[in-house]
Amino acid sequence: MGYKRGLLGILFIIISYASIAQPVVFRFPLDTIPLLSGTFGEFRGTHFHAGIDIKTYGKTGLPVYATASGYVSRIKISPYGYGKAIYLTHDNGYTSVYGHLSGFNPELEAYIRKHQYAKKSYNVELFPGKSHFKVKQGELIAFSGNTGGSYAPHLHFELRDSKTQEILDPLRFSLPVPDSLPPQLNAIKVVNKNRKFKWSTGHYPEEARVYTNSDSLYRLKVPEGEYALILAARDFLNSDSGNVLGVQSIRIELDGQLLYYRRSLRFSFRDSRFIHLISSYEKDLPPLEHCFKEAWIHHDLAEYNNDGWFAIDPQYPERSLTITLSDAYGQSRVVTLILEMENPEFYAKSNIGVPLSWNCSSTLLYDKAFSFSLEEGKHLIDFFPNSFFDTLSIHACVKPGLVDTLTIFPRDGYVSERFRLVYGLPDSITQLSRQLCMARAGNDGPEYIGGEIYNGKIQCYTRNMGTYFLSMDTLAPSIDFQTINGDTLFLKLADDFSGIAKYTPRIDGRWFLMEYDPKTGLLFGDLSNFPKDDKLELDLLVKDNRGNTTAYKKTIER
Repeated sequence: MGYKRGLLGILFIIISYASIAQPVVFRFPLDTIPLLSGTFGEFRGTHFHAGIDIKTYGKTGLPVYATASGYVSRIKISPYGYGKAIYLTHDNGYTSVYGHLSGFNPELEAYIRKHQYAKKSYNVELFPGKSHFKVKQGELIAFSGNTGGSYAPHLHFELRDSKTQEILDPLRFSLPVPDSLPPQLNAIKVVNKNRKFKWSTGHYPEEARVYTNSDSLYRLKVPEGEYALILAARDFLNSDSGNVLGVQSIRIELDGQLLYYRRSLRFSFRDSRFIHLISSYEKDLPPLEHCFKEAWIHHDLAEYNNDGWFAIDPQYPERSLTITLSDAYGQSRVVTLILEMENPEFYAKSNIGVPLSWNCSSTLLYDKAFSFSLEEGKHLIDFFPNSFFDTLSIHACVKPGLVDTLTIFPRDGYVSERFRLVYGLPDSITQLSRQLCMARAGNDGPEYIGGEIYNGKIQCYTRNMGTYFLSMDTLAPSIDFQTINGDTLFLKLADDFSGIAKYTPRIDGRWFLMEYDPKTGLLFGDLSNFPKDDKLELDLLVKDNRGNTTAYKKTIER
């Protein structure tokens, strides 16, 4: 591809994983001071973070270089996810991924644009042949950006095992990220293995907690029972306290014996379905790590002794738990927690909070299918085998009205596989079926769920319990002209509920490439190929997710 290596193309020699015997050489993908805003395996709500986020200091357009020699094996362009992303397959058995890019080198940019125009689509996924775009280590391949599901400029960088597609921690390959600070422990929660409470609420009751500081020893008293720990911890890089990073390794020893050990070195995309078992969230604390599991749940994300549970009873009235937090460079923070048995029997401090009179309730076995029928079959809730990680007491009810409201409890129950919700439509509104959709009550108002309409019903698939109701979206998207800045045309799209699904721009009757940023609502395209003195006729069709469409026309003069 003929591009020279960056001036700071320093090679970093590392010893590979045991599966590959020869040394592996990688280059840092940017010519910047190497600081991170995200680390590998961090808890990100619905998934583990698959890579590292490299700071670009608020800038876009920084040169991105190939971390090793190989070839371009995949290019994906989308307004969502990784935005503009490129995948390189290397000769050493690894694949590198570069996400949220603003663009590519000229040769790749021309190749991508050719396919976008051929498909008349901004969204493309391309798989060039092995000999199409060969790259050498340090060659310019792209430019950093803020595209897709990114809320600040940075480079998302991954390393994968090319054979298994498992994601690997890039910091294990000695990339030059300076760090001499150990992780920090913020809080320890002690939960009781009260199964009945867990089945009713979706979580174990908290018995005690301690907020930690620089001390290395803490003591708590708890009633007799069986317990496990939940930890709130974070990591920092040198002189960079603005970013809270995930902790690579947590080890807990009970009376000198291993109880729990998790070290994030590699995982598969399927492992992300266990995120709700391993983590949860609480205001003003880093993501919480659940250092326990149920006996029938099997994954390779951590090691457990007795699944992370231990007894406090007359035989073991005092237990010593040593908690060691470590980062990728072996720096550690060690805290000891002494738990002592006290006399009062355990009581649940949390309120189960069942708020309604349930039409039906059932204890669902985690590996069995079950259906709820509500209002004489008008509404259905279908749970499939292995919908849950654990046996769970499910309650469901209908609040009748002009539009029925369905509530499924517990709202925070861990759901492994999607379940089906079927909602019977009132006869009076079936003529509006195209605009009808399901919505869920969220913290900030109704959340669009969507749904497919058939035979007087609407069905959707979801992983979220809570309160659902029938809604509609009858308003078409809005389109507003913004400006022409140099050769770039800017428009703004907005939709009040279901969101933008598709846009079709044409200039002088021919399809025109435009890029949409869902974060800002901006739609923009490059006019540099058109004569500056010509008047251009722009035609734009924009459709939302319920089929409402807006047609927009404008004469463009530059």
